[in-house]
Amino acid sequence: MRVTLELDENLVAKARALTGIEAITPLAHEAMEALVQRESNRRASWRLCEERSGQTTRRP
Repeated sequence: MRVTLELDENLVAKARALTGIEAITPLAHEAMEALVQRESNRRASWRLCEERSGQTTRRP
């Protein structure tokens, strides 16, 4: 999929420095994979907490 993005130059520079990934496409892929993993873990954590407490409240 092709998309056009406007990225904060400082944020891109920080991401490049932290990861060592220079090209934008693999850097964006890494960022999206990290976001998906983080949110998946967060939701799994909420479900686990709800199961342990017996609550059924819907969380993000």
